[in-house]
Formats: sequence, C-alpha cells, structure tokens
Amino acid sequence: MTEKEYLEKRKEIDKQHKRSISDLEMEYCLDKTINSVGDIVQDHCGVVLLTDIKKTWHERGDRTGARVNLMFEGIDLRKSDLTPKKNGGNRAVFEPNIKKVLKKNVQE
Repeated sequence: MTEKEYLEKRKEIDKQHKRSISDLEMEYCLDKTINSVGDIVQDHCGVVLLTDIKKTWHERGDRTGARVNLMFEGIDLRKSDLTPKKNGGNRAVFEPNIKKVLKKNVQE
C-alpha cells in the first residue's frame, strides 16, 4: 500500500466515522424530544409553528459544557390568534428555550 492509498482510505474512514457520529447524535436528540414538525410552541421570544428540525450544539460558557440539541425552524406567529405575522418572518427556536407546547401537529 502506498502512502497515497493509505491517506485516501484514512480519509474515507474518517468521513464514515463522522457520518455515523452525526446520525447517532440526531437519533439521540429525536428520542429525547417531545416536539415535532407541525407543533406550535412558545419560547422566550414568542410563538412559532415548527417547520423543520436541525441538530446544533448548545454551549454553556466554555466548550466543556457543550452538548448536542435540536434547533427547530418555523413561522413566527401572533400570540393572540396564532396566525402568521404580517412580515411573514421565519426564525429558529432552540429546544432548551421552548417553554410550552400550545398545539400538537397542526397542519399548515
């Protein structure tokens, strides 16, 4: 085996390893969440209809406290009647910031 072949194999193994770790992190997050796409949730900023789920790192001060969490993207809603705001804004909601679920699995 040449050095070039070694480096190519090593690179492929590293890629597979990172993909496996990423899949494991997402599985962990999805198993522990009670929220899903279609839910209407309230956080410290307002009310959001969740439309997409992503994985992110939530840090506490220094990186020693970093842990994987979910970040939801969604449509910004009015608190009063749960209709979309006039500006049509979308925003992110980090799972640790969700205070309560107002409605489950609402269809757009």
